[in-house]
Amino acid sequence: MQLEGGRVYVSVRHMCNALGLAQRGQVLRMKRNEILAEGYEGAIMMITPGGRQRVGMLRVDLVPIWLSGVETSRVAEAIRPKLIQFQREAATVRWHAFQEGRLTADPTFDDLMAQDTPEARAVRMADAVLQLARNQLMMRARIEDHDRRLDRKHQKYPPAGPS
Repeated sequence: MQLEGGRVYVSVRHMCNALGLAQRGQVLRMKRNEILAEGYEGAIMMITPGGRQRVGMLRVDLVPIWLSGVETSRVAEAIRPKLIQFQREAATVRWHAFQEGRLTADPTFDDLMAQDTPEARAVRMADAVLQLARNQLMMRARIEDHDRRLDRKHQKYPPAGPS
């Protein structure tokens, strides 16, 4: 849901239901965390099939921080492997950001990247190449997965021969 100012929020109830978490406990955790509390809105009025209701919402850019703190043992069994993978990858992303200086004091990494220097241009080019390689890697995995599914389907249901 997009609110005034263009900020996007998501329903805490829906996220908790999807993960099999108790909403009340998660809302309390959000309120205790200074960063999450900044983006938690507990009384957004929405029109629902049941009429107008107050809904607890979290600003969408804070969802990764919230998910990083969710105890994996508390989520639904089917969701647990994906949440664990997310938390591992989030830790790696944060570590890289820390190492690159993006999480330290001035000048900020963004300030340095905004400059038109050979180094900033090289980093932007390297980032673009890295993003392209990541996209190609993901696309290859999807194509291979699709091919495996087709192979399995054709093994179960071989094409009919000439009659």
